[in-house]
Amino acid sequence: NVALASQEDLDIMHRYGNHCDKMKVGESLTYISYGIPIHDGEYADALVASLHKEKANGVMSKSLAAAAPESLCPETGGEGTALDVKQLTGVWVITFSFVLIALLAKLVSRRRNSSDRSRREGRPLRGYDQW
Repeated sequence: NVALASQEDLDIMHRYGNHCDKMKVGESLTYISYGIPIHDGEYADALVASLHKEKANGVMSKSLAAAAPESLCPETGGEGTALDVKQLTGVWVITFSFVLIALLAKLVSRRRNSSDRSRREGRPLRGYDQW
């Protein structure tokens, strides 16, 4: 099964032990950012400077890490499990079927071309002027 969901929604579901069989694969398609509107008043420059200073000190990163929900889902090891021979049987059957069909088509094409050639060798080739 495939689904599109935000990483935040998936983290919240994992915090409650729901949808443990789903995980993030690949990179995010888009990011949603939020901003704080600041009025251009007498305190705007000081507030912007303060926010930049806090960001440089890593306050936002630490706050986000502390607020991240802990998953109740059981840990699964590493990258997951590899497919075994039984699960790959369908892929191999389809692949070899295409190869067999291609070889048969080539064999039939060669036989047809050789039989056409033998028929043509008995007749003289005449050229006609179309003009």
